[in-house]
Amino acid sequence: MSITDPLFVFGIGILGVVLYQIFVTVRLVKFPGYSMGQKIAQSLLVWLVPLLGAWIVHSVMRMTHAPVAKTDRDFTPQDPQSVG
Repeated sequence: MSITDPLFVFGIGILGVVLYQIFVTVRLVKFPGYSMGQKIAQSLLVWLVPLLGAWIVHSVMRMTHAPVAKTDRDFTPQDPQSVG
């Protein structure tokens, strides 16, 4: 068996997909933004639609859990009465 063997390359590809799905599933379980029903449904999507499902769930989690911008402590809001 060599690195150029198609079966070896296929096996490495399958291993990569499975590891990515495990990664997304673990992140999904720890994600606080979804209910248990949503987590179950999304886990089914990850494992029933192998690569595409994991990519979709991962993308949605990243968009949903976007970091909130920190407030600018140097900003002083203007008084609405003085604007005019």
